[in-house]
Amino acid sequence: MFKFINKIVFTILFALIAVISFRLNFYTHLAADDFYCYFLALENGPLDMANILWGLYMNWSGRVILHALSYIFFCLGVNFFHAINAVGYMLLLGLILFHGCYKNFFSPAALIFANLALFFCTPAFGEDFLWLMGSCNYMWGIIIVLAFLIPFRIQIEKDSDIFKHKKRFVTAMFVFGVIAAATNENTSVAILAMILVFMYLIRRKCGYVFKWMWTALGGGILGAVILLFAPGNFRRLAVESGGLEVDVVKNFFDITALYVDPNFLLWPLVFAVIFAFFSKGKCFESPFLVYLAGLLVSMYAMVGSPYYADRAKLASLVLALIFALCFYGKIEFKFVLPRIAIGLFAILSLWVSTVTIGGAVKDVRDFHKAEVARIEQIQREKNYAEVILEENKPNSKYVACFKLVRITKDKNAGINVYYAKYYGAKAVRVK
Repeated sequence: MFKFINKIVFTILFALIAVISFRLNFYTHLAADDFYCYFLALENGPLDMANILWGLYMNWSGRVILHALSYIFFCLGVNFFHAINAVGYMLLLGLILFHGCYKNFFSPAALIFANLALFFCTPAFGEDFLWLMGSCNYMWGIIIVLAFLIPFRIQIEKDSDIFKHKKRFVTAMFVFGVIAAATNENTSVAILAMILVFMYLIRRKCGYVFKWMWTALGGGILGAVILLFAPGNFRRLAVESGGLEVDVVKNFFDITALYVDPNFLLWPLVFAVIFAFFSKGKCFESPFLVYLAGLLVSMYAMVGSPYYADRAKLASLVLALIFALCFYGKIEFKFVLPRIAIGLFAILSLWVSTVTIGGAVKDVRDFHKAEVARIEQIQREKNYAEVILEENKPNSKYVACFKLVRITKDKNAGINVYYAKYYGAKAVRVK
């Protein structure tokens, strides 16, 4: 009976979060690079786009898989993207709970914790979850990684090969490994670390490593090489902002300080310790080492980068949440103390969630209202030589363009040109 009630409460909460996710997405407008990329997708067919992506790989970035995904979304339409992106957020939540809690998936407290942590601790929430280009590069990137790791997570709970040595799965895991490891720079290395730890744990449990794991590892290595050694990465390092330098020592200490950042990793790690205390000896039966390895490698892999952008931190946060939930999933609620403690934790988290999410919706809605007013002005004045708009400043990190480039006083600036073209004006600028 208790499990049935849990599922009902979980379902209600999941539905409410889905509604919020849809609202935030449909309040969000295109931002920054979206305007340029929209016309790039609109004016080029698949073959032309393939050539453009190849040029991107050679001259700017190895993340061609995720850029191809953004091209698909632009082709399908912005409204379609808003809908599927809201589904993507829910999918990410589900994957976090699956990897962390597994059999205890339908836990209302775990759902509240994971959702609150994403809202509260994601340094660049709007850029990662609402901005079209940003969500493709970061939210959808970690979704692909976690989806790829699903067979490993299931296998660690089983004593025999879940694929029963079928060759098509051996090949599929190689291909999926290439795709997953070629998504993002820090996760490309982290995914290899997680595969190796999974293989170690499964070998200890089952006595040997299955063939599909080796092909997954091989695919992961190939994908990481393809991404990390893209000529565009080195060219970008040489030309961006006049050339960027990498200070490995400074980066190491800056990254280490992030573990106690209250706006990033501090609270997930604090709760990992609390959950581990209540799970006691049971915690060592969970695959927490996998996600701890992924967290550490995804963080310190960035010592080789000239900077660690806030939006690139999402993958590490997600792995920290799974790490914490690995302990939560092993708590035995037959004892009174864990029930009381986790119950109070869930109530407190629900209250904080209400305040945090309410503020997020307000900030995104306020920006949306001001943007709609500007669009209406453009429609009235689109035949003018130029439309002069009020500046629309985002209030918080929950707005997609919070730290992104926005239209300026220079009507000839790149973003101004594509913004005007998108909304049908001759030229736009702010006062």
